[in-house]
Amino acid sequence: MAGDSVDAGTPKATPAAGEASRGAAAEALGRRADLNIANYGHRIEERLTGLHETARYDEYFFGVSDRGASVRSPWQVEKDGKGYIEDRRPNANCDPYIVTKLIIETIHEA
Repeated sequence: MAGDSVDAGTPKATPAAGEASRGAAAEALGRRADLNIANYGHRIEERLTGLHETARYDEYFFGVSDRGASVRSPWQVEKDGKGYIEDRRPNANCDPYIVTKLIIETIHEA
């Protein structure tokens, strides 16, 4: 089963507010993890097992340059102090419009 990933950033992810903005977005994604997972593709529990560089579908954590995290920030983004976060949970069979809508709604709340 193949996965997808979605990179997301906001205008707030500038050097001045970058780390705080990315952290707030990651926390918001964690608060809505159940809703998002339910809409990230069919049979997601078969791919997100906690093995093979994935976090379990029923767990959520954020990490820097952590390929096993649910959502991560690449090391270069952290080094530069600005950029995006990557939601690694969507399945390849997800509806990209639904996933994008959920992520935008979620990080907009942050």
